[in-house]
Amino acid sequence: MTQKTSPINSYNTFLDVYLEELLGAPDTEILEGLEPAAEKAAGLKLFEAAKAEAGRRRLARARDAIAKSLSQIPASEVSISPTDARAFVRAAMNDPRFTVAARQLDELSDEDVLRVYAQIKELQSSNEDGSNAKR
Repeated sequence: MTQKTSPINSYNTFLDVYLEELLGAPDTEILEGLEPAAEKAAGLKLFEAAKAEAGRRRLARARDAIAKSLSQIPASEVSISPTDARAFVRAAMNDPRFTVAARQLDELSDEDVLRVYAQIKELQSSNEDGSNAKR
């Protein structure tokens, strides 16, 4: 009885054997005709570029999440003047209970400041009633 192997299994076997051969080969054979220091520098450059891109993507996802959460709190429900809200947010930036992203408050629109104010007040109330307590 002959056992039929699928193309995928044959390919996986080929890759396994190829990888094993590469791992077993001496460095001089792999780097033949190349300058090791230059190859290392190029590899580190690629690695740093990949880390920077990953950081940009994380930052973009965080910005999207913040924008989404800000849009979910209607500023019209807040009954405080934008000037007072700015003063409150500025004080909250120095409060160790909150982590407020570094931003120029004067550059935010009144609506954005009111949303941030509402979020901080919501965090304050959830901390006071224990619903946001660490477990």
